[in-house]
Amino acid sequence: ACQLFIADHAKLIKLEANARWDEDSEEFEEDINVAEFCEEKARVCGENEKGLNHMIGEANRKEKALKEEKEEKERAKKGR
Repeated sequence: ACQLFIADHAKLIKLEANARWDEDSEEFEEDINVAEFCEEKARVCGENEKGLNHMIGEANRKEKALKEEKEEKERAKKGR
């Protein structure tokens, strides 16, 4: 996935990196904001799409909720 992203956006990545090395640039020595770069400049995610971090966080929350629900049901069975 990373190789494809870099291949598809090589020119834009180069421009962003070069701006951080150019002393006359407003972005000189600034970090690249990954979310801003991907969403606003590379337009990787569409308007109704979710980023990878969002999807992982959502999956983790669902997994935690299911685990808690299962534990609660097991405690209820033991309590009977």
